[in-house]
Amino acid sequence: MTGRPRKTLEQRVREGVFFARKPEQAALLLGPAVRWPNFASLQARYRAASSEPERRHVALEFERLVRAAHAEVRRRTGARPEAQAAAALTAALNELGRPGSVARLLRFFPYYLVHPKGPLLGEPFELAPWQTRFLREFYRRDQHGRRVYRHGVLGVSRGSGKTPLAAALALYELITRGDAPEVYCAAASKAQAGIALEFARAFVQDSPLREWVQLKSGLICPATRGVMKVISSEGRMQHGRMPAVALIDELWAFQTASEVQTYTALASALHKREDAFLLAITTAGYDKQSLLGEIYEAALGWPQTETLNDGYLFIARDPDNGRLLWWHGAPDGAPVDDPAVWRKANPAS
Repeated sequence: MTGRPRKTLEQRVREGVFFARKPEQAALLLGPAVRWPNFASLQARYRAASSEPERRHVALEFERLVRAAHAEVRRRTGARPEAQAAAALTAALNELGRPGSVARLLRFFPYYLVHPKGPLLGEPFELAPWQTRFLREFYRRDQHGRRVYRHGVLGVSRGSGKTPLAAALALYELITRGDAPEVYCAAASKAQAGIALEFARAFVQDSPLREWVQLKSGLICPATRGVMKVISSEGRMQHGRMPAVALIDELWAFQTASEVQTYTALASALHKREDAFLLAITTAGYDKQSLLGEIYEAALGWPQTETLNDGYLFIARDPDNGRLLWWHGAPDGAPVDDPAVWRKANPAS
């Protein structure tokens, strides 16, 4: 008498019944690759893992991705007929399984990261609504699956959480890209650039990522052969790099010719990698004759512009040239001494 045939990995993914802690199910990751690219990528990482802790965490990430797909189906379908639910599951698996999936990115924050300091110390990194809206836009893909935006500027007030957001984004790219990513943090000073790296380091120390990422002078991810490091603002020394991600902190402070050249060196190297991007995070500064001022003024003439939230959010898009500016701030003429203006100009809680 024969027993019931064992379910394949693909069947378990479709039914939402993959459990990483069961050895016989984790072993299915060694079998034939499933059809969804990011799921298959995790299988490849599982096969290449050099230690049991690393295999365990890859299997758990695979399980979380399966759960995320089914949670998305429940959100989309509610009590719809089974046929519609099946179609929604296929769509969710394709979305989460697509390289660069924004759905996978958004789930990375609360699953893996906790706040390393401040009033939310130790709590999961739940994205604020404004952060989610920005990431959904910045991670948009075209009909061919390529990034729409390779150059981004995020302007927001001090204390809104822009640096930990950018650090977490860089960390996500470090551990998920498959092209030996080089992730660079730059600012007008190395000390300023180091703030983002220290946030990334703290995220790793306080999460399961510490078994994937080595903490040295920078961050190293052996599984992806990726590195995250701080570079100086000595612009003439930054040509020849091949960034997968370039983070620019406090763009308003890039004033000298050398600092501007750092930005130019990184921005002009993005073509060397598929889906590379530069993200500049900044407060407003005070000089419209600066690099930031020039970018902002140019953005006013980009093909797609809109003003939202009663004038407190300005968005400029130039998809053909891969540029996005997302700017939180008070509109011209708003009284700067009015606490109601401060509240509306600051999207953070």
